[in-house]
Order: sequence, then C-alpha cells, then structure tokens
Amino acid sequence: RLTTSPLGRASFPAPCSPEGATPARCRCHRFGEENCKAKTRQFDRSQRNLLGSLGFALMIVSASCGDPGRDPPSPPTPKVRVAAHYYTWYDAEHHWREGIFHEPFLGRYDSADPMVAEQHIRWAAASGIDLFAVEWFGQNWAETNFEQGLLQAPNLSKIKFCIFYDTAIRLAQFGYGDPFHFDFDDPRLRAIVIQDISRLAGRYFGHPDYFRIDGRPVLWLYLTRSFQGAWKEAIAEIRDQPILQGTGVYIIADEVWYDPADPRRIEAFDAVSTYSLYDPLRMRRRPRWTLPEFAAFYLPVYQKWLFTAPQVPNLATGRSVVFMPAVSPQFDDSAVRGNLHPPVVAESRQQVLEAFNQAQEMALTNLDPQERLVWLTSFNEWHEGTSIEPTMEDGEPYGGGNYGFELLDVVKEVFGSTNGEK
Repeated sequence: RLTTSPLGRASFPAPCSPEGATPARCRCHRFGEENCKAKTRQFDRSQRNLLGSLGFALMIVSASCGDPGRDPPSPPTPKVRVAAHYYTWYDAEHHWREGIFHEPFLGRYDSADPMVAEQHIRWAAASGIDLFAVEWFGQNWAETNFEQGLLQAPNLSKIKFCIFYDTAIRLAQFGYGDPFHFDFDDPRLRAIVIQDISRLAGRYFGHPDYFRIDGRPVLWLYLTRSFQGAWKEAIAEIRDQPILQGTGVYIIADEVWYDPADPRRIEAFDAVSTYSLYDPLRMRRRPRWTLPEFAAFYLPVYQKWLFTAPQVPNLATGRSVVFMPAVSPQFDDSAVRGNLHPPVVAESRQQVLEAFNQAQEMALTNLDPQERLVWLTSFNEWHEGTSIEPTMEDGEPYGGGNYGFELLDVVKEVFGSTNGEK
C-alpha cells in the first residue's frame, strides 16, 4: 500500500493436492492434518486459559468488595476498538504469484471460500480485533471474493466490517495513475468516485454487521492527502447522496502524513488516520530499520496530528475531527520489489508490544468511546509483510518476520483483555 505504482496481476497454479481440493479443505497440506489441528487447539487452549485467569481475578476482586481493610478495586480499563485492514484479492488466478515473504498458515487460500473467512474471523475476534476494513477497488474478482467469502462466513456476526476505498488502484484503472495527484476538477474522475461510493452505500452500508460510529456507516478513504481541485465539494456531494439520507456517513481520511496538518483540509472529514507512515523516500537513509527506530520516526508526527485534529470542527457535523492512530508490526516488500525499499523488522516480542501499546494510549485520548480506534496494518497484506495472519513455517519468529501465531498473541495481550467477549 505504498504511494508507488499499484501491484501488478498474475496467476498461479492451485497449491493443494489432491487435485480439485479447495485451499480451505487442504489448509494443512504442509503440516499434516493432525499437526495443524494440534496447533489450532493450542491457540484455542491459550484463549481459554486467559479467560480462566480473568475469571479468577474477578473472583478475587468480588471477594474483596466490602472489606474495609482492602483498597477499592481499580476502575475497568477503557475499551479501545481494533480495526484491521483486510484483503480479499487472493484466489487461484490473482496475487499469490506476485510475491509473498512467508506462507500463510492456511496455505495459499481462496478469499471466496467462506471457510477461510470463518477462520479469519475466529482468529481475529479471539485476539481482540473488532472489525475488518475491507479493501475495495472495483467491481471485479476481489469484490466477488468478498461477497462469496467474508459476507457468507457463518460467524460474521462476531465481527464488523467497513469499506476501505482504495483510491489509487481504483482510479489507475481509468488512467489516473499518479497517486500523488487526484484532480477533482476533472469531471470524469469526480463522477467515478461519487458513483462508486453511492453504489457501495447501497450495496453494503445497510448490512447488519457493517461498522458504524454514532449510527453512521464508516467509510475509509485512501490517499485523500493527494486530493486536489474541487475535492471538498465532492465530499459534500457524497454526504448529500440520496442513499445516505437518514444515516449519513462517517468518513475516515488518509490525511496523516509528514506534512503539517492543514485545518482547511481535515475539516471535510470526521476523522483522520493513515494506512502507514512508511515512506520509501524518507526511509532510504538506512538499509534496514528496527520497529523501535521506525516508531521513533513517526511518533512525533502522530503527536502533532493528535494535538491539531481535535481543534478543527467538521464541516458537516460541527464535532471535532478525531485523530486515529495506525500501527504495523513490520514492513518487508522484498518479495515483490526486491531491495528497492528498506525493511522494518521487529526483533522481539517486546518491540511489538511497545508499538501496539503506544497506539492504544493515543486512541484512549479520544473522548467518545466509539472513536477510540486503532487501525492495524494489516491482517493479511502478504505482499508488503505487514500481515498478522499466522504464518506456516516453524522457527524463530523475530528477526525474519516468520511469526507463526505470535502476532495474534500480541494483539490479544494488548487489546483482547479490554475488548471483552465478541
């Protein structure tokens, strides 16, 4: 999800055997069925142990109530909701051959398989993830995969979803290939975006599991910082679409960047965030970054936006614009782009814990509990190595990005205990 040219397209042969088996039904082809089940049971058992520990702690607190010799119990930790960017572009014809650094635990799956989506939801909900921000970039195979896979998962009600509108890939399909400049004075470009969002609203925003803030369906717009021309008028027109009358829309904009926050821009949105502050041009000073080095690089940027955004009233509602932090455990796109970009590597569990906790602390500054959100990049973007979805290989998790179930465990440790039962 860099601000470079979008990834290409390729196909690959079906990875599983016997011939004709779907990826979901042979998800353990590398481990063997029993080993796979054992790993899943181990992960489930850790969840039950956590719940048991929490129950025991609650018994102790209950027993101490009314005892004048004891301090009163501490107030519950405020909840932070976690949203993970989610991709449905994987199937037998698309994306796997474009390059991935590690193999998914489920194998090279088909996003249209509801069994795959069911497992993703199970992992996510058990780890404290509240919703998936589903990337959308057109009426194509990825949309079909989304509707046949995630939307058909039998446990979809355990999680919410919203649309992540990928402006870069979507507009590149119409010849607008410069991700640094989207000119809304161009009537064709403007019509594409408005019509797309009107269609998305009619197709998905009314779904019972669609994510809402203040009763309004949430729309995440990518690369709004590249919007030029009459883009604010286009945003106003989107809000005025007949399909949105009565519900409105809560727009989260990809505005947060190294440039100073401009109140005249961010006033058009309900909230501002970023997909990632990974910038190849700024980061080429080093051949390799550790996660703490990267965090030290972007945290001052977050602090400035955290200070500025709440001082700006939203044009549509008059409420303060909200800053929502994003966090990634690592970045490595060498499988796709070679050594063009320096990787960001987490060298220990503690480094990931610190990065996630920093994001959580920033989210807790938002006054409205509905807006205490951390955006996790990503659940399953395998090309750029940001995925927290479990990997298949055994071995040391840190230093090489081969995390197994480790990153899900860290998400659960930081966020799961405050989010409660899904």
